[in-house]
Amino acid sequence: MSESFIRCESLVKIYKLSGVEVQALQGLDLSVGQGEMLGIVGASGSGKSTLMNILGGLDRPTAGNAHVGQYNLLKLSDRALTHYRRSMVGFVWQQAARNLVPYLTAVENVEMPMMLAGRRKTGERARQLLEMVGLADRRHHRLDQLSGGEQQRVAIAVALADEPELLLADEPTGELDNATAQTIFDVLRTINTSLGVTMLIVTHDPAIAQQVNRVVSVRDGKLAAETIRRAVETEDETGTHVSYQMLDSAGRMQIPKEYREHFQIKHRVILEPQEDGILIKPVSDESYEQRH
Repeated sequence: MSESFIRCESLVKIYKLSGVEVQALQGLDLSVGQGEMLGIVGASGSGKSTLMNILGGLDRPTAGNAHVGQYNLLKLSDRALTHYRRSMVGFVWQQAARNLVPYLTAVENVEMPMMLAGRRKTGERARQLLEMVGLADRRHHRLDQLSGGEQQRVAIAVALADEPELLLADEPTGELDNATAQTIFDVLRTINTSLGVTMLIVTHDPAIAQQVNRVVSVRDGKLAAETIRRAVETEDETGTHVSYQMLDSAGRMQIPKEYREHFQIKHRVILEPQEDGILIKPVSDESYEQRH
């Protein structure tokens, strides 16, 4: 992996809801290379959206460390956090309209964030970005004249208008059919390669592994697993995937639910050293009680 651009260490986020503390992140560790395109998967409530909100400067961590480039997000003042969010981060949401103004044309939508930032000569960059997302010939159309997939591509161009170093995409294909979703992923890869923007794509869809080189799984507020695509040299295959279970900074590992259910792992396991690794053996409650 290239030099780390994002570094999260023992990241904790606690919310208080009706007087009850909810720990959304429980010591999460994550490293993302400069220019990497990373997929983040996890069930609802796993903590992946909380992670994105923190990295996007929309929320603050409770404890731990979160660095993006030269920024330490835990120590930024409110003013500095606003500057970080505006200058460093681009957002793409599941609902494309969240990024867009309906009565403006595509090119006017892309120009708007640049104009608000006080930049001049915005037209040329707006045209370049719309060409990059494949909408050069649709730049003068309003939203009601564009399909859902075209609107999402405009939203991507808007997110890139102020030249962010980090692009955060939250379910960018969640409301699109498979063919249109593939077009969006193709556009994101083109941007990642051409501009070198670091990208984090949050999704429920495990098929994201076919679109990026690395996917991390968040479970119960921690990084649980990592899947990496490896190149192969056969003519009929584009790559193979290797999955790893992740250890946190305290050496703890989460055993996937399907393994726990299949091997009836409940409260205890035995670790047996082997020549080439460690064997994890389930222990039933009955067996434990007989021994003790």
